Amino acid sequence: GQLRKVFARYEGATHNPSRSRITAAYGDARFDATAATRMELARKARHFERNNGIVNALADQFENYTIGTGLVLTPSSSDPEWNKRATEWWRGWEQNCDLTSRASFGTVQSLAARTWFIDGECFIPLVRGESGRPRIQLLEGHVCATPDKLSDMEGKTVIDGVNIEKNGRPASYWIGEQNGSRLVFTTPKPAEFMIHIFEPSRPGMYRGITFLYPVINDLHDLDDLQILEMQAAKQHAEISRVITTESGELNPA
Repeated sequence: GQLRKVFARYEGATHNPSRSRITAAYGDARFDATAATRMELARKARHFERNNGIVNALADQFENYTIGTGLVLTPSSSDPEWNKRATEWWRGWEQNCDLTSRASFGTVQSLAARTWFIDGECFIPLVRGESGRPRIQLLEGHVCATPDKLSDMEGKTVIDGVNIEKNGRPASYWIGEQNGSRLVFTTPKPAEFMIHIFEPSRPGMYRGITFLYPVINDLHDLDDLQILEMQAAKQHAEISRVITTESGELNPA
């Protein structure tokens, strides 16, 4: 008889007409999570944080379990006197550590965690106040972007607002100042003075995306469903429906 070769198959790699086609790419992370993709996901995530009770509660829980009571620093050198002075300095600094002097160190940590969950990232430049004392500043992800003048270098020496060296290490960040609806860029912020909080899900990611990215469409569908169900309930509550027969109103029994 005829000898047939037997091949092991990965069924997941074959297309079955009974299933929908998955339109996914296979390449570097920076081509999948582009600036446009990141911004659109963040735009929707911010909307749901403001208007969806479940997402708002999830952000609260993330903030609570990530930060808790916040980081507590306790000097523990061999010099008790120095420890005392350092503790006094720290307690004074953490009350007004924010550049705007509006947030304590605990509040800054909570805001950073919440922004990380919703936007997928948070930027913290290390700066100095007018008095020369060290301060920290909280920035949301939308202020870091590639300037228009460097658009031809996107994906080469700058990736979504991050200047990279030849070995791929972030060298600096383009942080724009809001001027109306526009971002105005001057000089990039050196990487050594920037804390970029985000959790890459793949090698080669330079920007973070919202923690909600796998359920954005589910959240949208649930919101739409709730709207439609509420509209139907209001219509039933507003309109009285009576079933009658030739002899009169139908007996409820």
